[in-house]
Amino acid sequence: MADETITKDSPDSRYLPDFPEQILYPEYAIGQKLITREEYDQLETMYVTQAQAAFGLILPSLLLMFAIWYSGLLRLPWWSPLAIALFILVAVSVGMDRLHKFNSDLQELIVSRWDAAQDAKKAAEDAADAKHATDQANAKLLQAVKEEVDGLKRSMHELERMMRRWRRFEGLKMPPDQTPPEQTPGSEDQS
Repeated sequence: MADETITKDSPDSRYLPDFPEQILYPEYAIGQKLITREEYDQLETMYVTQAQAAFGLILPSLLLMFAIWYSGLLRLPWWSPLAIALFILVAVSVGMDRLHKFNSDLQELIVSRWDAAQDAKKAAEDAADAKHATDQANAKLLQAVKEEVDGLKRSMHELERMMRRWRRFEGLKMPPDQTPPEQTPGSEDQS
């Protein structure tokens, strides 16, 4: 099976994280306030110094192996150059492991902060959308109430107009010398 690289155009691109690649650059991430300079320095101090120490042992070990081989003055067993070579391989392995760990932890920190920022941004947008939807619903409800109140006002005006007409009509039916009896509070028709 051939080792394929997954790109954004490949069918397996759903496995790629959805973020801009420039955020993985530490200076850009610091500028975007995804991480602080102190966090970056702390990771660098923790891992890169260990890698530098491991890589720093390679050159002296090579020089020691060359000195033993070239001088011929030291009669060491045959396995001592192999032990030094093994030591060099271990130093390279430890150094590479520490650099890899540094890059992995740095990327994990940046991406997790970016995801948290995107989640907060989406939550703010959802809250704004919900507020907008609530405002629209309130506006529609207020409009419906205003229309209902306007309809009731029209009905009241129409009822008052009809009552005025009725009173005029009742006044025409009575002889001119009679006035309609006024009702006082507490007096009721006994009909």
